[in-house]
Amino acid sequence: MKRLLGLSILLLAFVFVFTGCDSNGDSDSWSSVVSVEHLNGSWQGSYSQTMPIKDYMETYEGGWDPSLQIVYGDMNVISTVDINTTINSDIMRQTGTVRVTERFSGGNISTLWPFFKQGFEAIGTQVQVNDDNYSMSVIQVINQTVSLADFAGLEINQNYNKVRFRASEFEFVGNDYIVLNKQ
Repeated sequence: MKRLLGLSILLLAFVFVFTGCDSNGDSDSWSSVVSVEHLNGSWQGSYSQTMPIKDYMETYEGGWDPSLQIVYGDMNVISTVDINTTINSDIMRQTGTVRVTERFSGGNISTLWPFFKQGFEAIGTQVQVNDDNYSMSVIQVINQTVSLADFAGLEINQNYNKVRFRASEFEFVGNDYIVLNKQ
């Protein structure tokens, strides 16, 4: 839950524009974005990562007590970010949405879900809770002025139809790239 709040705060603080699944073995060559005009248009993508609850708690909640294994069982957390955005380079504006979803599976989730749900609902009305798949989502609306500096670290392919950055910029673990495709 703290991780989701942290992600929501980061979404407000940064331009979280570009996400999608990177395909291994692709033949794209990548370079830094040198003009917002190269980003003009609509972009879309998502990224997902699954972690055992123990690893999730150690990474995002500050620790894990081995006695919790009995309570949680072999539960997993599936974290997903979905982004739909449009860049208008003529007026240097970005609009769109970012959805961050945490879904829980396995272990004792059916027993623990009422407690998780109660904590999620305490976050506020922007949280959408789904009892059918044991998930909660936060949607952030993007409507902001942008400059080239906002896209530092972002790479674009030679055809200007994909952009990428490290998943760690969204607080995901590892060195995977998140890729967004031009629509």
